[in-house]
Amino acid sequence: DEGMLGVRAVEDGVARFHRVEILREEEGGLWLTGLPEETAIIYVGQEYASDGRPVTPTWEPWTGAPRAGAD
Repeated sequence: DEGMLGVRAVEDGVARFHRVEILREEEGGLWLTGLPEETAIIYVGQEYASDGRPVTPTWEPWTGAPRAGAD
């Protein structure tokens, strides 16, 4: 809402906003900085999860993992 680039993640059962910076764009996605080492990103419905709001995630396998040999 304030014009900052970021993602929402689940932390201890609540939604948390993490401000991020794009380091690089590739055909398959983005490289970001600003996230904790392990982050449960809300990638469906994040527009409904305001910061601090309790959430009950449904876990789905992530298919966007980096390719072997990517650095």
